[in-house]
Order: sequence, then structure tokens, then C-alpha cells
Amino acid sequence: MSRLLGAVVLSCVLTACTVLTPGKALKDPAFAGPYYGAPRDVAAFDPCKALPAEPEQWWMQKAVAPARPGTAIPGTCFHIFGTGGPRDVGVLVGVRAMPYDGEKAKFPDGHQAQFDGHTTYLFCGEDGTGAECTAWAALAPEQTLLVSTYQRGSSASAMLPTVQRYLLHVLERLPKAR
Repeated sequence: MSRLLGAVVLSCVLTACTVLTPGKALKDPAFAGPYYGAPRDVAAFDPCKALPAEPEQWWMQKAVAPARPGTAIPGTCFHIFGTGGPRDVGVLVGVRAMPYDGEKAKFPDGHQAQFDGHTTYLFCGEDGTGAECTAWAALAPEQTLLVSTYQRGSSASAMLPTVQRYLLHVLERLPKAR
């Protein structure tokens, strides 16, 4: 008897889920963001100290030069990791005073994801000599974390996991607001 009751309840639930109701369509919550995750203390964040000179994770390499402030994008810092050769990985890190959606609109061929509770937009491209992948993570309505990686002789598909790892590492080191 309980199997029959379970089948009837399941049938009713499935039927109720497929019934169309008149009215305005609801916005899909998966695309309602951006989600900002835990509030971050960006005032205490130094992009030149966001990544370690010595490897802290299995996938990291040693810094081949001291981190230096980015010249093209204010508020960023440029790091170089590797062995000092042509296949070193360049990583640009910074918190930008701009909305996440503004960055997302500039690169319509990217993909949206979630990292540590933050809506993140990822875009990768190749220039014939190497590949670059950039991630923009929504921190607050007017604050976006930027992490961009570049490597000569690489492909976009190879650089995507690299930018994701650096993004997660920076998010872990970005202090939470108190």
C-alpha cells in the first residue's frame, strides 16, 4: 500500500511541475547575479603581495622577478613565475573600481561561473604567440577582482585552469571584511 501511495505522490509532484501557469516568466535565479560572496576588505589588499614569491601550492612556480605595479591598468600588479625562460607565466592581479557587468560586456564570448561564492566571468584568447585568460570576480557592486594570465606558446584551453587556480588563490588571500 505504501508503494502505491508513494507512486501516486510522485506522479502528482511530477505533474504539478509540468503544468504551465499564466503570467510573467520568472527570472532564472542562476542568472540573477552577480553574486558577491563574502564581503572582502579590499582596502587592506595589496595586489603586489597577492601571490607568493615562493611556491605555496603544487601547481605554482617560483617568481622570477619581484612583483611590480601594472602600468596599463591602475591598481594592478604584474607577477612573473617560472624559470626565467620564454615559457614563464605572467599574472596580472588587481581590484578594479568598476562593476562586474561592465567588464563582462566588453568580452561577450566568455563564460560565467562561480568561484568561492563570487560570480566570475572568464575569457580566454590566443594571439598567435601565446594565450591569455582573464577572470573578473564580482566583489561588490563597484568592485571587481581582476586576475589575468599569459604564457607564450600556450593555448587558451591550457591557460584556463591556470587562471582559475590563481583566481582561487587570490580569493583565499583576499581578507574577508569584519
